Amino acid sequence: MGAGRPLLMESPTYWGAILAAEQAGVEVIPVPSGVNGPDPADLVRAFEQTGARAFYAQPTFANPTGIQWTPDLSAEVLDVVRRFGAFLIEDDWAHDFGISADPSPLAARDDGGHVVYLRSLTKSVSPAVRVAGIVARDRPGNGSWPTLRRSPCTSARSCRRWRSTS
Repeated sequence: MGAGRPLLMESPTYWGAILAAEQAGVEVIPVPSGVNGPDPADLVRAFEQTGARAFYAQPTFANPTGIQWTPDLSAEVLDVVRRFGAFLIEDDWAHDFGISADPSPLAARDDGGHVVYLRSLTKSVSPAVRVAGIVARDRPGNGSWPTLRRSPCTSARSCRRWRSTS
């Protein structure tokens, strides 16, 4: 995934994720999401037609719909991602909002390094706190992840400057 490459995104989805992808030059390909989440058959077609290598989604309390995927749908989507050797970028921004629900990240069921898990504390702690984490496991037999560089990004402007020099 990178500039000019396709990224499948659950639609509708968080406008900030769409904006970030577009600013990075990624081609956003919407995958329709209904009242229960995306249809795995639509996801299969999108992977086949675009050659995308990643799918961005919010399985737990999706923004703006509030949808929470069922365990069965989560398993089906993860199976599709595995079948195409792709990644699911799981944005779990609202994990702490489950009052009667017990959210279980797809990343917890990923045994093959296909889920990149994003977790934010911004909404659950305070809008003034901009803390997030990313968890990505190496795929078995792949060796180790490349060394990651620390981003000095503190704003959209500094991120653009950093990307243009790296």
